[in-house]
This record gives sequence, structure tokens and C-alpha cells, in this order.
Amino acid sequence: MDPHLPLPNTEPSANFLDTIRTSIASRLAAILGGEVIEAVYASVEVSRQRPDDLTLSVPKLGAILDGADPDEVAAKVAKEYTPDDLIEAVAANGSFLSFYIRSTSMIRQVLRMIYSMSQSPGREYGTNTLGNGKRAVVEFSSPSIAMAFREGHMRSTVIGAALSNIYAANGWEVIRLNYLGDCGTQYAVLAVAFDKYGSEERLEKDPIRFLRAAYVVADRELNAKNDPQLMLDTRKMAKDYINRLEKGDPHLTGMLKRFRELSIRDYAKEYEKFGVQFDVYAGESLVSPETIREVTDQLEKQGLLVGQTMKDSRKPKRDERTAVEVEGGENNYKDAPAKDLALAIDLDEFRLGKPVLQTPDGSVTHLVRDIAGALDRYQKYHFDKMLYVVEDQQK
Repeated sequence: MDPHLPLPNTEPSANFLDTIRTSIASRLAAILGGEVIEAVYASVEVSRQRPDDLTLSVPKLGAILDGADPDEVAAKVAKEYTPDDLIEAVAANGSFLSFYIRSTSMIRQVLRMIYSMSQSPGREYGTNTLGNGKRAVVEFSSPSIAMAFREGHMRSTVIGAALSNIYAANGWEVIRLNYLGDCGTQYAVLAVAFDKYGSEERLEKDPIRFLRAAYVVADRELNAKNDPQLMLDTRKMAKDYINRLEKGDPHLTGMLKRFRELSIRDYAKEYEKFGVQFDVYAGESLVSPETIREVTDQLEKQGLLVGQTMKDSRKPKRDERTAVEVEGGENNYKDAPAKDLALAIDLDEFRLGKPVLQTPDGSVTHLVRDIAGALDRYQKYHFDKMLYVVEDQQK
């Protein structure tokens, strides 16, 4: 028995590729020395071009070769590697090694694995236990409540579900999380729309379509330049609703909670078509206020916050922007009145500009809620890995 076996993070009894790579690594260790075994295992790849099945780029073994010429090492291995039950031939091509799998052995071993695993409770072929004890949170789909389920959400749903299944098949505990868009100005407008044009009957019958239609009408009124009074009244009402939502108004928060529940009910019908289920329906509105404060406090302590006008945020121009760090909680921005001052994070170093975190009226942006949401999740789930599945436009 090779003292280096079994290799860490491998399961040859359940994965034929592990079986073959472990065998090759063990054979090369006998030829080149035991210290190469893990490097060989990690470097053997499925061939992208036929007729060989597996390839090994000898230079990938790096310093382990101790200065030996890769071409000579490949030639030595090809000469001394005798065929066995798994590998029927080995060939050298410069510094590359090609391995040819014995098909009859592969078929026999795979069938044996399928049968053996089918007899084990809770196991099936294609799964392994390498991720046992690890937890992954996968956030995907994430539509906005009361809005249509569109192709971007569908793509995220399919990819996220596939990634979740792959992690689960590798033994991970997977938490499938749907982070709904349910917070912000548009939901104040949605509440305005329902209070003005609400219909309980239509809401229950087709909530997404009705709420979307009501929102479009209210949004149109917000920009009704042909009717200044209507535009002014609607904007005043929307601003009032925004302030009331920020303060946790029971009527408005209850209304949006109901819209959220009805939206989830409708989205679940879409997910059922894909065979997708979620463990958690989270959302921006559920992010802890305490964690939001913790995020802004930490960013301030690290000297990452800057003050800038909303004009700077909307139209960043090199010759117009003036920003200073926020120190001790005081705003030192000198070129604008405090009422027009927003807090932003300076990401110029990463060519990401200075995205706003908090508007002049004290409202926090989606970016802060996303950071706080990640902290909330870690505190709740203590995950080993968290994946976000979002469309490219979200970058």
C-alpha cells in the first residue's frame, strides 16, 4: 500500500476520475519519487483533443522536478510506465504526457461503482462526500416583488439551481436563498399606486400583473409634465410615503409585506416549472438595521467614507468632484451645503468610482444593504462559501 494514499480530498471508490488520477499519481511517484504524487494528481487533466484520454504537462510539476528537463522527464515516464489494468498506453510528446484508458476496465469499474452506491442508503452514483461538514449559501433568481419574472431572472434561476445541485452532490449542505428586491423608492411609489388605484379583487386574482400596471400609472403621474399639479401632488405623496416607510409606518410596511407574500406565491409557480425550490426567501427589507449601522460605522473607522454631492454621484466629472474623508462622524465637505451631501465609499483604486452609500436625507442605498445582508447571513449560517448568481448587467 502506497503510504501517500489515499490522497486528501479524493474519493476513488465513488469517482472513476479520482481512481484513474490516483493510480497515475502513484505510478509516477514510483518512477520519479514519492514527493511528486500530489502534484501529479492535481495536474492530470481530461484531454481536450482525442485520441488520448488524459494529459499531463510536466512543467506543471514545478520545483518538485529539481531542475530536471521536462522533456527528459516525460520521455523517462513514457519508457518506464508499463501498461496496467487501467492504463493501456502512455506516450510522450515533448514535455507532455498522454494517457490512454483501458475502456473495458473503465466500463467494469463504473458499473461496479453504480451498483455499490445504489446499495448504500442516501448515496447515488455521481455524488461524493468531499464537502461533508461544509455549508454553502447560493443566492440566485432574486426578482423584485410586484415585478414581472423576466429572462434575466430565469437565467439566474437555472444557473443557480445547477450550482446548488452540484455542491449538494459533492456533500455540501446547501442553502438556496432568494434575495428579493423589496426596498427602495419604487416600493413607496408602489404603495402610492395601490392606495390610489387599489382593487382587492384584482390583487388576489393576478397580483403581479395588477401591481405592475398600477405602478406604471403612478410612475407616469410622477413625470406628468403636461399636468404639473398632478405631478406635484404625486411626488409629494411619494416623498411622504418614503419617509413613512423609513420610520416603519405600520400601514405601509404591512401593505408591502402582503405584496411580498403574494409575489412569492406567484413566483413559486414559475419555479415549480423548473423543479426549483428555495430554503429561504430573504430580501432587502429584512436586513437588520443594526447590521446596516455596523457597516457604515466600520467603513467610517477605516477611513473609506467620503462626502460628495448627489450631483457628483449622478454625473462624476474629474474637474467638478471634490471629496474629503469623513472623520469622527463629522462631514468636512466644503463645497456644498450639508443638506445636499451624500456619503460614498471611495473605490477609485479599483476603478469603481465613488458609489453612494447614504443619501443626504439619511436613506441607505442598495449597496449598504447588500453588504449588511452578507454579514447577517454569515452570522446566521456561518457558511464556508457564499455564491451570488447575478446577470452581467448587475456589475
